[in-house]
Amino acid sequence: MKPLLPRQWGLIAALAALILDQATKLLMLYGFHFREMMPGQAIPVLAFFNLVMVWNPGVSYGLFPAHGP
Repeated sequence: MKPLLPRQWGLIAALAALILDQATKLLMLYGFHFREMMPGQAIPVLAFFNLVMVWNPGVSYGLFPAHGP
């Protein structure tokens, strides 16, 4: 078997990142019940760190939001 080319490693890394991203989103929504939370509700984790429920209907971190200001 031939060693993988850098392009193949890149595709594997991108696929792994996509799968991990979607898995953590599902975990937060259904495992930690974020689906039932109202936007703005928070779960305190540490004294300086909270997990806050937010829906982002835009793309690229709100670059093109779906709703006007």
